[in-house]
Amino acid sequence: MCLSTVYKMTEKEPILFCKNIQNVSVNPGDGKLTFTDIMGIPYESTGKIRSIDLVDNKIMIEEN
Repeated sequence: MCLSTVYKMTEKEPILFCKNIQNVSVNPGDGKLTFTDIMGIPYESTGKIRSIDLVDNKIMIEEN
């Protein structure tokens, strides 16, 4: 199973947002991102996905 880690981009360095993410949902209407972990716990943020690295299992987001 492939699980990812989500980081919020900042000017200095990325900050860990959530780990063990199995599902990503994007609502383009309001820019809401929902990341669901392996235990079914949702983590929400508003912004954009900047990159997804499937080899290193990293998702980089930028908040509005």
